[in-house]
Amino acid sequence: MGTNSKTEKTIRMIRTEDIPAVLEIYRPYIESTVITFEYEAPGLPEFAERVSDTLRQFPWLVCEMNGQVVGYAYASSFHERSAYAWDCELSVYVAQEFRRFGIGSALYRALLPILQAQGYYQAYAVIAVPNEGSQSFHRRFGFQPVGCHPKSGYKFNRWCDVEYQALVLHEFDTPERPPCSICELSAEKVRALCNAAVGAS
Repeated sequence: MGTNSKTEKTIRMIRTEDIPAVLEIYRPYIESTVITFEYEAPGLPEFAERVSDTLRQFPWLVCEMNGQVVGYAYASSFHERSAYAWDCELSVYVAQEFRRFGIGSALYRALLPILQAQGYYQAYAVIAVPNEGSQSFHRRFGFQPVGCHPKSGYKFNRWCDVEYQALVLHEFDTPERPPCSICELSAEKVRALCNAAVGAS
């Protein structure tokens, strides 16, 4: 396989120097779609703070191909109340020109096992619908629709429904403790799960 093949992927934790590229991946989703309900792209300092806040508890992964960051995925709190501590919400974005190269799938193949290792019991996808691409993508990973909030968001002069899909990560036994932070997992374990995700593609 040639060195310029778009199928050569690396999945890893985000680094500070990746943040500008990640923001540029996110920007067109804000400016041209209802996939995110943000109206305006954040500035780089604000976005860097979001990444830093996320990394206190959750993984934020990037996919790199031939030295270029082409997609990212991360988890965040589903709700802030203490009883929701075992749930998380997922987000994934891929650069427009690199869609349909399996990048989102590779990111999820790494992200979901990491969340399992942290001790999360359930992951949610929150999807502005209709969005058959995202809906079917999550169903392929075993997510199941669990509800819909009609006309929850208004963007680009139209009302958008929001579908919730959920994936069970652990059997619902009695947890010994809340999920650990991403910082408590060894770098070697995270790296191994990321490498396994690429190997499975």
